Amino acid sequence: NTYELVEINEPKKWNEYFGTIERNNILQDWNYGNALSLIKGVSIKRFLIKSNYENKCIFQVFSHRKFLLNFNYINRGPIYFNNISNEEKLEITSYLLDKFDKPSRLKFFKLIPDLQINSENIFIKKNKNLIFFKEPNWSSSLINLKDDLINIKSNFRGSIKNDINFFEKKNDELVVNEYDNYYYPLPEENKKIM
Repeated sequence: NTYELVEINEPKKWNEYFGTIERNNILQDWNYGNALSLIKGVSIKRFLIKSNYENKCIFQVFSHRKFLLNFNYINRGPIYFNNISNEEKLEITSYLLDKFDKPSRLKFFKLIPDLQINSENIFIKKNKNLIFFKEPNWSSSLINLKDDLINIKSNFRGSIKNDINFFEKKNDELVVNEYDNYYYPLPEENKKIM
């Protein structure tokens, strides 16, 4: 397949795409990217991948510089529109590696794909190398963000909890969602668990 990379600069357009994706995650949410930019000073570019005028996936690339080094990463992305086969997800993952993982001494790229790791996709061939994806050490959960802050914080660990504490100490306002018109439907497999 031939893929086209389209940069997205409008939150309304991003949230429109994000809302139609059944298996989305907070690490690809527009507001999460903006918060990370404010807290950690990273820059963000957001993209849509298309093929033959069909939308395939969206993702955010987070970038930061340390001294002369450039770090770019895609965390738990891309997130795919419905009806994208596992085989095509692997093709897109290879495409992203070819596009962003250019050999350089001063540039580093990290991709943590939102793939269900199995025997078919634990390795991806790039040039003459095999790239290995480990079983992820994270899990997703549903958290009621309209709850009081103490209960919300009890659902988080590590850096997210520290970031919430940081904003609380600065007495800043936490914005849950500035686009209340968007409803992100819960995937069917999660409804069965509840």
